[in-house]
Amino acid sequence: MRSALLNIAFARPQYFEQVLDGLRAQEWNRKYDYYCFIDGPRTINDRAAIDENVYLAKQFIKDMEGKIYSSSIILRSKNMGCDDNISDAIIRLLLERKYDELIVVEEDVLPMKGFIPWVEWGLDNIVGNNMETCCTKRTIFNIIGFSEPKSTKEDPKAYRINRWFTPWGWATKRDVWLKYFGEYAVDVAFKGLHETQKNLVEDYPIKNKSKFVQYDSTGKVMGYSGGWDNFTNMIGEINNLHEVSPVVPRTRNIGRIGLHQDGDYLWPELVDRLTTSEDYDLVKDGFHEV
Repeated sequence: MRSALLNIAFARPQYFEQVLDGLRAQEWNRKYDYYCFIDGPRTINDRAAIDENVYLAKQFIKDMEGKIYSSSIILRSKNMGCDDNISDAIIRLLLERKYDELIVVEEDVLPMKGFIPWVEWGLDNIVGNNMETCCTKRTIFNIIGFSEPKSTKEDPKAYRINRWFTPWGWATKRDVWLKYFGEYAVDVAFKGLHETQKNLVEDYPIKNKSKFVQYDSTGKVMGYSGGWDNFTNMIGEINNLHEVSPVVPRTRNIGRIGLHQDGDYLWPELVDRLTTSEDYDLVKDGFHEV
């Protein structure tokens, strides 16, 4: 079993530093090959921030000695943009380097205590499963760390199954990814994500209109939201793919919560709720589709 942990970074070291601090605090049950893909500068003013990202990644690798097998920092020679940076990185690791499983943490995701054990449990027990209720079959494509609990008394064993793709700290397996994304990977690699998504929108069956595309009264495409997240959601929509999210959150979105500011945590009681892989079983609170 070959496992990789992927960090995606841009010109925001104030975010990236918090991401790495969150990863340092994790319980690591197995070793990973670590990759950090840092996007190139949009302007000359970004160069100092990107240099700081490289420094932070090198320091993280040094601190994690003995906990990771190998490490690679890939500094883009030019600015690729968020979508192409992450899609290219995932294609390289799953298609070219053939890792069996992949954990992805972008720079706007803060791993909370128990994140790594949670996704490891999901990879071992539920990702790739076909779960049937009534007459519907749901394929579990990925496991994520983010959720919005209704209270501070939620069961840490419980999880939800969502018909969605949330990029805020997630993991998947290569065989599952190849089955549903493999046919698009070559196009993304050679044509780029945006051109591939454009072709997908144009070929989308009218009878199965996408909720990520805007249509006029005749069914003609008027527009659509571009980007990696929506592209992945469209593939999931076509194939009825689902994700598993914990009821007790294991990650936060930095931009959404404002951890880089002087604000309070949204769920202070949940921050120190340490969980391990032994806490999880196949208890769930039912299907919750977004």
